[in-house]
Amino acid sequence: MVRVVKRSRPRIVIPICVGSNPIMHPNPIDIYKMKHYCAMPFNHVSVGNNGDYQICCIHPVPQEYKQNINQTSVDEWLQNPYLDEVKSAFAQDDPHPGCQRCWQQEASGVQSIRQVQAKEYKIIGAKPMQSKILHIEVAVGNLCNLSCVMCNEYNSSMILSENRQLSISVLDQREFTWSESAFENLQQIVDYKPRVIHLRGGEPMYNKRIFELLDHFPVEHAKNTLLHLSTNATVWTEQWQQVLSKFNTVRMMLSVDAVGSLAEYIRYPSKFDQVEHNIRAIVKNSNIRPVVHATVQNLNIMHIGNVIQWAKRMNIYLMLDLLVQPDYLEITNLPPVLKQQSIDHLSTVLAQDLEPHIQSEISAYKTALETAAFDQLRWQQFVDNVSRRDAVRKNSHRDFLKY
Repeated sequence: MVRVVKRSRPRIVIPICVGSNPIMHPNPIDIYKMKHYCAMPFNHVSVGNNGDYQICCIHPVPQEYKQNINQTSVDEWLQNPYLDEVKSAFAQDDPHPGCQRCWQQEASGVQSIRQVQAKEYKIIGAKPMQSKILHIEVAVGNLCNLSCVMCNEYNSSMILSENRQLSISVLDQREFTWSESAFENLQQIVDYKPRVIHLRGGEPMYNKRIFELLDHFPVEHAKNTLLHLSTNATVWTEQWQQVLSKFNTVRMMLSVDAVGSLAEYIRYPSKFDQVEHNIRAIVKNSNIRPVVHATVQNLNIMHIGNVIQWAKRMNIYLMLDLLVQPDYLEITNLPPVLKQQSIDHLSTVLAQDLEPHIQSEISAYKTALETAAFDQLRWQQFVDNVSRRDAVRKNSHRDFLKY
């Protein structure tokens, strides 16, 4: 496993959660003067891919208290006893046990999503212990047009379909079906006029229902709404441009982990030329604030300098996000020869003129690689998993990892 390295991260204006890693501030401010208080149960509505309401994207609800957007309105969710329990704990400045992810991160010196949110919620008008929906984060099913090698059935319908082909699927696509009632309940959430709307999938720009939701979004409300979209940038049309133009600010998290054929391998079956073409069109829109988000893993660690230089040429802010799941894709899961090649590559990258946050990340990756021991069983797990996908996709990871 990669050891935790305490380091600063860039300031990102929008509070968001990507995969299992929060985006962090270098200097979070505890605006509430309380040690354990979190604004999210009071000011945030989170809905997972399968429609389950959550306290936040890393705090699922215990089985006995679960409620789903297919059957439950947001007003009913706001009366959920478990939600009340979490609010009560924070109102008394007690650390709720369901928030272990944040407590563990903070104990290890890593800024948690709770700490990140403190300053952000002040910006959008949150007051301590005042229940008001200011921010919603909704994963509208798992409908996706890609089967990224590091993704899972919860976040990609194509991965689920491929897993069924490989006889390794654990979920049923019907679990991610949103009924008409679900979309009516989603509309009710939007009608609360939150200041921040974060939509993800799946691939939100591939989902016609998300397009319809935004197409019917009132112009006056859009002028005061910050819209966040996490996208693989494979879809960009004039219709999408028109819909997004009515929002005052749209933050787009553009998922690009590599360039050229390696990008197409990791985010199969995307075409990098099309992705780059779309991104060039996206950044021309004055209301869109793009951020390139690269998931750093063993497949791209030896080529990470390429995506750094690409983002620099495109003049787009780059955020490197270290992958933690599935763990067989962690950067340290490489045999000695490939690990040394990765260290050599990172040394070359560090000799370049880098932004401070990129310098910090690359230094941490290099240290992790230098100190990690080789685990033959975990490496074999990697080989087995990617090889069976290669057989279905008619490609090969060995085009990029020479062993």
